[in-house]
Amino acid sequence: TTTTTTTTTTTTTMSSSPNHAQKLSSITQSLSQSISSIDPSILRDIDILLESAPTTYKPLLFTALFQNPNASVYFDRILIPVAVHHYSRESLVLALRVYRRLVPQWDMTSGSQDDKQLELMEYFMAHPHALSKLWTRGIELASEGVKLLQFVLEQVGRFNVSDYYSKWEDSRALESYLNMLLEAFCHEEVAVAKTATDVLVHVFCDTEDDSGAHWLFDELVPEYATSGMQDEYESFDFLQQLQQKARASSINYLRYLELILAIASQSEQFFTLACQAKLLDDIIERLQISAQEDLLELLNVLELIQKLVAIPFDASVQYMIHSHVFEIISQQLFEQFTGDPMVEGFLMAAIGQLTTMLGEHLSGMVKKYMQKYRTGSDEIPSSSSDEHTREALEELLPQNTFLKICNKVDDSNKRIEIIALRVVSCVLATSSTCMQAFLGEENAKLREKYFEHMFLGHSTDAQEVFLQGMAQILLSPILSLDEIESFFKAYVAFHKEYKDTTTLVDELIHICKVPFAELRFAAYELAQSLASHPFSAKLLLQHNLFLREMLNRKLEQDRACMEKKYECLVQLSDMARHNEDLRKMLSNTEYIELRTYIHRGAFWNDEAAVLVQEEAGGD
Repeated sequence: TTTTTTTTTTTTTMSSSPNHAQKLSSITQSLSQSISSIDPSILRDIDILLESAPTTYKPLLFTALFQNPNASVYFDRILIPVAVHHYSRESLVLALRVYRRLVPQWDMTSGSQDDKQLELMEYFMAHPHALSKLWTRGIELASEGVKLLQFVLEQVGRFNVSDYYSKWEDSRALESYLNMLLEAFCHEEVAVAKTATDVLVHVFCDTEDDSGAHWLFDELVPEYATSGMQDEYESFDFLQQLQQKARASSINYLRYLELILAIASQSEQFFTLACQAKLLDDIIERLQISAQEDLLELLNVLELIQKLVAIPFDASVQYMIHSHVFEIISQQLFEQFTGDPMVEGFLMAAIGQLTTMLGEHLSGMVKKYMQKYRTGSDEIPSSSSDEHTREALEELLPQNTFLKICNKVDDSNKRIEIIALRVVSCVLATSSTCMQAFLGEENAKLREKYFEHMFLGHSTDAQEVFLQGMAQILLSPILSLDEIESFFKAYVAFHKEYKDTTTLVDELIHICKVPFAELRFAAYELAQSLASHPFSAKLLLQHNLFLREMLNRKLEQDRACMEKKYECLVQLSDMARHNEDLRKMLSNTEYIELRTYIHRGAFWNDEAAVLVQEEAGGD
């Protein structure tokens, strides 16, 4: 009896055993038809293939789905099995191709979502456990699971905190995903950690309300906490947990600092909250620690400082002013690492950015005050913010440090040479104290090193930076006219001694004919600044070739240069119209030619105009 029963059971099983090839063919044929809803019979066939078919059939099934345009309604039937079953790597790769094809990549910056993206979002909202299963599977696959982990993170990044709160009645799903992001942020695979960083910024910062800011900062800045969204749920203390987890590794901690910078740079509100929570102070603290313990980390932190400087908010300028980072870099680190070419280069780059930021901020404030208050007096009103910026600039580059950087304008390292030129020019344009030191008799050699960049022979980049710096100094709204004139006279004296056969204007005319448009543009910039003061405009008009060369339209074909040359001539004409001594230096013919050039504009074509006149006469 037992034998008979066994035989019967075996026969029944064999007869009921599915023909996998037939079912795969049936699925493929069904999917080729127009589908608007899920067919239960196809679902059963898919389940049978996934659960009982030999491994070789599974890639064939995924390929059939991948190649079919009507398979989008089945993506959830692919997702769960892949997460639950230990399929081969090939099957997993094919499945991910299906997902990415059915639901195109969503650009977080655009915020646009098509119907399939919304469909996928709704699915994950309804099945939050699905992503957790996929995440676990990706971790199990180690290095082969990187693409799967990135895919999971991308799905989490399709929402922001406002979406989560509007879709769920509690915060458990969000906390589940944030725990996932905590793990991803410190993942050994850089690609996974980078994706996690991008997703975190989107989740918290790309919201139309303040929910992201409240979630991040309510615990850190109690005065900011209100009866906002987070009050309804248990606090997650996300940033504190992330910081604690990241401290276990210097690489992860640098990544954490980069994330803080990314969040702070999203808006003035986020930056202010990051300051109040003292999160940015961690960067300054790390700068000092790494200088004593880890040279490579110091270089990375200096790069973070440059990113911090580049954040374009008024609050960031004020933070840099009050954080003492200037003193740390220019007085402590610059002294400590002078002579170390690699570190010195990074320090110079940071000093260059800090100087430029302060110089631009100070010049912008002064120009604003001048426009608002100018009443004919040479005295420029200031404010406490103005004075803080001036003090910070002096703190960044005290005279001894400034003079050391002056010595580097002829450095054999071209990168350091160019940074030094920028720093020296910016400081001279914004600091009377450093200008006085620069013009002192004891620093004649330093002036030579700086001024000699006027002459061809240096690299094109270095000469361009020098010409731009000279123009910046001559047009400084901060220096007094006496200081600007003293600087100009110092250059003229240097030039006469260094090259007694040529003048400054000779050099300008020569540079305006070189084949490099960027260098010609910088020369026109300097000519325009010279035309802005009577004492230097006089030098231009005294030269018997300057005006003739500038009025010759055939000599310049680059549109940007043509426009800058035009601005220079407009400035020179305005000076001549309002200064009788300068006007007398122009003959009537020259003055008429100058005014005609300006009237016709920057891009007038003499030859085309003659041709039109001839054709008109011929008619």
